[in-house]
Amino acid sequence: MRSFAVLLALCFALVPAAQASGLTYRTDSQAQNYLEHGLKRWAGVNLESRKYRHRVAFCLDGARSKYEKRRRLHFPSRRSASGETLYHTFTCALAAADRLWHVYLIARPQGFSVLPDR
Repeated sequence: MRSFAVLLALCFALVPAAQASGLTYRTDSQAQNYLEHGLKRWAGVNLESRKYRHRVAFCLDGARSKYEKRRRLHFPSRRSASGETLYHTFTCALAAADRLWHVYLIARPQGFSVLPDR
């Protein structure tokens, strides 16, 4: 009985660690919101300046990105309990003032990682 209790305690300790090591998934609207309101600088441009304050972003599944096509990567999508489609990566277009950037976003537990989509 004692070994069963130790085994059970070990299982409860390992389950959160296993979930934490998995991939993070987010919606395309969360990615767009991050680019429009959360990104402070990109490509040497201060996006908080008055000129670039108003930004528009459009995001799709990362499988359509140049980054994943060239490297032959693909991260499967998931469905949330509410029926929304969740992705691990995104390909996005960010427009601000006179500029247009194509970026590749990777969902992380504390936000997003941003790379150029080349």
